[in-house]
Amino acid sequence: MALEYSAGMIAQARAKDAPGAWVRGSALDLPFADDAFGFLYGAYFLHHIANLGDLFRECARVLHAGVAAFITVPEEFIH
Repeated sequence: MALEYSAGMIAQARAKDAPGAWVRGSALDLPFADDAFGFLYGAYFLHHIANLGDLFRECARVLHAGVAAFITVPEEFIH
């Protein structure tokens, strides 16, 4: 599964034959069942999230117990 908020970005990904089953949705209201995944990966989106606690709670909701999300950010975000 590949989650993207923007319909335009999903269209671009599909036009480029980017692999994945693209799903439109928000990281703060993931359109997946509880305990649905054994792994989450997010790249370069934290600067769009106002409340990181809400994001982490939602990640925990869809992850199997005992696993973690892996999220990357640009170095500028860390500073």
